[in-house]
Amino acid sequence: MNEYYSPYKIAHHEEKIKQLKKGKMIAPTFAQVDLTNSCNLNCSFCSYKIGNYSSDHMKDFNVRDRLDKNLIFNLLYDTKHKFFFNELKALEWTGGGEPCLHPDHKEIFNFAKDFSYEQALVTNGSLLDDETIDIIKDFSWVRFSIDASMEETYEKIKGKNLFKKAIGNPENIVGFSFIVCRDNYQEIYESTRLAKSLGCDNVRFSLAYTPKGEGMFKGIWDETVEQINKAKQEETKDFKVFAFSNRINEVAQKTKNDACYFHEFVAVIGANGAVYPCCLLKYDPRFNFGNLKDKSFEKIWFGEKRKKFTNKIRKGCDYSCWMTEKNNFVSYLLEKNPKHVNFI
Repeated sequence: MNEYYSPYKIAHHEEKIKQLKKGKMIAPTFAQVDLTNSCNLNCSFCSYKIGNYSSDHMKDFNVRDRLDKNLIFNLLYDTKHKFFFNELKALEWTGGGEPCLHPDHKEIFNFAKDFSYEQALVTNGSLLDDETIDIIKDFSWVRFSIDASMEETYEKIKGKNLFKKAIGNPENIVGFSFIVCRDNYQEIYESTRLAKSLGCDNVRFSLAYTPKGEGMFKGIWDETVEQINKAKQEETKDFKVFAFSNRINEVAQKTKNDACYFHEFVAVIGANGAVYPCCLLKYDPRFNFGNLKDKSFEKIWFGEKRKKFTNKIRKGCDYSCWMTEKNNFVSYLLEKNPKHVNFI
C-alpha cells in the first residue's frame, strides 16, 4: 500500500466527512505555505518563472514577495488557540521560491515546532546549514528537488552547479524529487539508483507542467514510461518509487473532477499573504480569497468569496489536476445511498 500518497487518508478525518455530508464548511487540516517567492536557482521548467501552465493568469506572483515572520507567528498562534482549535495540524513549507532563502526560516520552523505542528519541507537542498539540518530532523518529511543524476544535467536544468551541495547531506534527504522534462527523462532510472544509494526512503517522479502541455513529451513519452517501469523495479520494503500513472492526461488538461473537496482540507497561502484554493490556482487573482495582511485567516476561510467558490466547486471543477482519486473517494464517502455496500 502506498501510504505516503494514498488517496484514502481523508478517511481518518471522520468528523470532517460528517460535516461535509451536512453541507457545512470545514476547517483545514493541512496548510501549504510559501515563505518566499525568491529562489537561488533558475529551473528551466519552473511554472512560476515561465507563467501559469493552466491559464496564464498568475498575475499575483511577484518574485520579491515574502511572508513577514510576525504574520506567520500570528497565523499559527490564532489557528491553534483562537479559532479552529487545533484542527490545523500540519504545515508544508514550499514555494513559490526556496523556503530556506527566507531570512527567518529557522525561527519560523522552531516557532511551529513549539506549537506542536507537524512540519514538512520542499527544498532544493542547496542552502542547508548545520543549524537548519538539525531543525528539520524532526520534520515528518523533507523532499529535495534534485531532478537529475549527473552534475551536467543538473546545471543545464537549474542554471547553477550546486549538485554536490544539494545531495551533500544524504541522511536528511528523506524524499528525492524528480520533475521529468526533455532534458532529464533519460536519467529517471539512474536517479532512482542515486536516491537509493544516498539512503533516501523514496523517490517521487512528476511531470513538468509548462505552457507546452503534453507537447513537452512529444516523441519521448514511451521512453519515459519505460524508464519509470525500470525504476519501479528498484523498490524494496524500505525504498519506494512514486510515479505518475497516466498524468499525461492531467498535463493535457483532460482529467476533470466531478467535484473538488481536496481544497477544503488544505489551505494554500502565497508569499504575498493571500489565501488560494490550491497550488494549481495559486497566484491567480481570480481565486485570491483575501490577504492575511488585511483579515484574519478565519474570516478569509469562512468568507463569502471562498464560500461562493466552494459551493460552485462542489458541483464540478473546471481544472485538470492530480487529485482526482482523492476527490472521487470523498465523493463516494459523501454518497447518501451508495449501492451494494454489504457486498464487500
